[in-house]
Amino acid sequence: MTQQVKDGKTITFIIDYDLTATTADDLSDEIRLVIDNESPEKLVFDLENSKMVDSIGIGVLITAFNMMKKTWGSTEVINTSKEVFHVFKAMRLEMHFEVKQKE
Repeated sequence: MTQQVKDGKTITFIIDYDLTATTADDLSDEIRLVIDNESPEKLVFDLENSKMVDSIGIGVLITAFNMMKKTWGSTEVINTSKEVFHVFKAMRLEMHFEVKQKE
C-alpha cells in the first residue's frame, strides 16, 4: 500500500517503489478509492523514491489526471528523477499536469 498524506483537499501519494506493470494495478485501485471516498481537489504523486516508471505506470497517472479533470481537480507529479522527468517531457505530459524534477 502506498503512503497517503492528506493536507486539506490535497492528497499526496508517496510512491516508494518503481511504478511499473507489476505495481500499477494496486496504485490504480488506491487512487480510485481516494477519489470516490475523499473527493480531493488535488492529487500529488511523489516519485522521489521511484527510479523507474514504465508505460503502464504512466497510464495510471494519466487515468488519475482524467478522473480529476472530470471534477475540476488537478494532478501533480513531483520529485521525479532526471530520467523520469525527461520521459514525461518527451511525451509532453507536462502540458496536462505539472511535473517537477527532484532538485
